[in-house]
Amino acid sequence: MRLKVVLLSFLGLLLLAAAALFVAGRYYDKEVKAFVFRELNNHLLTPIQVENLELTFFADFPNASLRFDKLVIPDKLSKNQRDTLLYTEKLYLSFNVWDIWNKKYRITKISVNDGLFNLKYDSQGNSNLAIWKSKPDADTTSAPFRLELKKVDVQNILFQLTEPRSDQRLRAFIKDGVFFGDFSDRHYLLRASLNSRFYNLEIQQISYVTQKDVSLESEMFIDTDAERIQFKEVDLSVNAVRLGVKGQINYSDKGSVDLQFAGKNIQLTDLLASLPDVSKEKLKSYAGEGLLELTAQLKGPVYGGKLPQLHTHFTVEKGSLLEGESGVALSDLSLKGTYSSGFNGKNDSLVLEQFKGSFGPGSFSLTGHLFDFSQPQVDARVSGNINLNSLGRFAKWDGADSISGSVWVQLEMKGTLSAQQTAASDVVNRLKTTGSLKLDNGKFRLRGANHPLENANASVALQDNVARVDQLTFVSNNSDFRLNGLLYNLIPYVFVKGQSLGVEANLSSNRIDLTDFISQETSSTQSARVNLPSDIKGSLSASIKSLVYRKFNATQVQGKIILDNQELLAEGLSFNAFKGQVSGSAALKTSANGFLLSNQTTLSNCHLDQVFEQFENFGQQVITNKEIKGIAQAQVQFQSELDPQLHTLPKTMVSTAQLTIKNGELIELKVLQDLTDFLRKNIAFNTAVNVDKLASRLKRIQFSTLSNTISIQNEWINIPEMVIKSSALDLTVNGKHSFNNDIDYGLNFRLSQIFRKNEVNEFGYLVDEDTGMKIFVAVKGTTDKPEFSFDKQAAAEARRERLQAEKNTFKSVLKTGFGLYKSDSTVKVMPKSEKSPVKFELEMNDGSSKPASSTPAAAKTNKPPVKPAVKPTPKPAKKDTDDKEYNLDDDL
Repeated sequence: MRLKVVLLSFLGLLLLAAAALFVAGRYYDKEVKAFVFRELNNHLLTPIQVENLELTFFADFPNASLRFDKLVIPDKLSKNQRDTLLYTEKLYLSFNVWDIWNKKYRITKISVNDGLFNLKYDSQGNSNLAIWKSKPDADTTSAPFRLELKKVDVQNILFQLTEPRSDQRLRAFIKDGVFFGDFSDRHYLLRASLNSRFYNLEIQQISYVTQKDVSLESEMFIDTDAERIQFKEVDLSVNAVRLGVKGQINYSDKGSVDLQFAGKNIQLTDLLASLPDVSKEKLKSYAGEGLLELTAQLKGPVYGGKLPQLHTHFTVEKGSLLEGESGVALSDLSLKGTYSSGFNGKNDSLVLEQFKGSFGPGSFSLTGHLFDFSQPQVDARVSGNINLNSLGRFAKWDGADSISGSVWVQLEMKGTLSAQQTAASDVVNRLKTTGSLKLDNGKFRLRGANHPLENANASVALQDNVARVDQLTFVSNNSDFRLNGLLYNLIPYVFVKGQSLGVEANLSSNRIDLTDFISQETSSTQSARVNLPSDIKGSLSASIKSLVYRKFNATQVQGKIILDNQELLAEGLSFNAFKGQVSGSAALKTSANGFLLSNQTTLSNCHLDQVFEQFENFGQQVITNKEIKGIAQAQVQFQSELDPQLHTLPKTMVSTAQLTIKNGELIELKVLQDLTDFLRKNIAFNTAVNVDKLASRLKRIQFSTLSNTISIQNEWINIPEMVIKSSALDLTVNGKHSFNNDIDYGLNFRLSQIFRKNEVNEFGYLVDEDTGMKIFVAVKGTTDKPEFSFDKQAAAEARRERLQAEKNTFKSVLKTGFGLYKSDSTVKVMPKSEKSPVKFELEMNDGSSKPASSTPAAAKTNKPPVKPAVKPTPKPAKKDTDDKEYNLDDDL
């Protein structure tokens, strides 16, 4: 019963107190808000901005609080009025309730929730945090408004720090933080608890902490007179890595730090998890075992753009690192060393007293040091016998699908590397590397390659950055390679950006099959650009007994390949192919839109059927290796632009080929058989000529010599007029052929060659003296569907040219024999060899005639005696107005 009375009495008091507070709040609300707001602005260099201000007794009961909604304190250093030092959704200033009646407000607690705190320094070291007006002459004990903080509570605040003099940047999210201490005293003990997420801590453009959870539990002594913070007990945790911290910070105008960090029994797994996210993404498949011990000291000035020095000593014993996907581990890991950093690179150093481990059956050891990261000074030694399969799987090397073999290495590196590249004449102080490498039974299958490189063996000796390669040998499917030579500037090329590699090597091989290396699959969506390296220069002399690609086969290949300034040159190329010889040169240059290819090639005594067969008839079926024979001589010049994937651009292709064919044959050429089918369908022609006999003669055409210059331009193959003097008939051909297999040909032959050839009759020899009617045929359409027609226009033009030639010949005879047309310079005198002997015939009484005795005797013996013949009936004379030669086309 008594308990019930007590509880009711206590509840009544609470209700009474709540009612009193409510009444007091209603009564004093405007007075308190106006007073505190005014006092704050009197003490601040930048007036605050607030959306709403409210007095409450329940936010920090039993204290009263003044709540600021959407409070903004502008940045006094910024010229932009919109820049902010502090923004918070809610800020509470807590004080004792009795302060309201005393009219003296003592702020004992500040709570800040949900906002942004943007701390900045300018180039002179001034901070935007210096916003509180100091009044040293005022009696602070009797002042109506004072800060006597005992506690600061922070939640969900984005904190940003920018310090340009030392080039520091910090961006972190404070989840929650509590600070206890008598902040108004000149000497006090501060207890702090902080949980945060560091997005990035960057010092001189180097990220030291990225996307890490950082927590802090500490006790520190604050001496405002000496401007010093003395750390008593500090437990700092970065992710799961815990460090103990001791030392002090002086935050005066000439501030300094002297802090000691110590971490023991740090799990390698936790250390990997504490790495920056970029590195952690690459190392997420690795799991470590073993313990790391770490001690470090951060000591030095922190003013005027100066930064302290960091000295770290670390050891790992009996550690291991397992790559989870492959199951390969770096075992027996032993690491001991020191690292020092001045945050400016000039005094940085890394000393490895011991670093060794094993990959499967192989092991390695590395010792040395690296001084001054701005201009690194290196002195290191590495040795070991490394299993490439274990190393490749552990390192997840994506340049090859598979790798195996072993490499023995013994190297020593000394020297200085310069990162300065202020002028083209600057010479990098080369890192001198001495030692040797030996590769045994290596096997590599490069990503995307058709076949692996197997049985790879090599011996490499290094001296002053020159690597001498002795007998690098390997095979790939049906191809074998032997390389030896020199690599210049190898170490600077590997370690220093902007360096170039020099190559001077020899390649020899019994057989290289290019199908082992060139993919037969093409993709219209392929977009990867082929690039000639700009940082590799040198030459490669090749001697290859057999070079094969599909049906192409070249032997005794010799030549030199030069790479310089993204230009690939092939000089002095020669090889045996097509039962003949081929020689020439080629150049591949980088251009704005891709590449420019040009070459000059000479073919000597090459069999045409072999050329067509090995080049797979050039992708056409009009003339194949079964339909053409002969020995070819050719001079070919070719030029074309290529796209970034090395595909020829047909519109830019330009080529000329001076071609001579000896002892040639055209065997059952389909286009000629199609021609006879066309002639057979013409009734007039078929009546006058035995087309079947013509078709039989055209099945196999033999000719002694054929010469022409064929050109390619604007996607057309142009064939000037040429005469094929053959066993079947003399065929004149000209025309053009497009890359789309459109054709436009003209051909002609003499009808007299079909009727007779050197026949003997009762009048003697009937000899075709390159006269008589010609048949002109046009062939158009496509190679699949050729269209034939009689070419009357070509026939008329030929008749006009012949008549003009006859007139010129007649005038030449008159000028030569009778002295006419002397003043006409266009009429030429006939050479003696061209003068026709003058024949005289005597009219006998019996009406017979005899040739003059001036006829050469040899000519008489070559002809049989001429029998007397009956005088033929004369034909009607041709009309004077008819100056055209009769042509079968006129009747067709």
